[in-house]
Amino acid sequence: MLVETLGARPAARRRPGPVAWLVLPTLLLFAVFFALLMGVMAVVADALLLMAVLAPLLTGVVVRTYAWMTLLSDQGVIDSVLAGLVPFMVLTLTGVIARIDPRLEEAARSLGADDGVILAG
Repeated sequence: MLVETLGARPAARRRPGPVAWLVLPTLLLFAVFFALLMGVMAVVADALLLMAVLAPLLTGVVVRTYAWMTLLSDQGVIDSVLAGLVPFMVLTLTGVIARIDPRLEEAARSLGADDGVILAG
């Protein structure tokens, strides 16, 4: 086969890229949130939320693609929300990170921790 002679791997055997490793935990958090929410809601609200969760499975690929394009475009919902929230997140995190004692990083390094472990806390 031409693809095999060029050394390319079929799409089914490709390794996930860095975006997949960001999307997976996000989706897991959303799934847990919705499952917990559905567990504590009343029956009517639970049925409505279940319909909202199942609706993407009932729509076609074209409709879902258009919805993603609407959400992720330059003037989309996600872009406008993130543009408004990122400055507040940066300001909040800057104040918190500035108060971390630098001796904690030195202690972690002296115990053999690498940068990833120190950053993860």
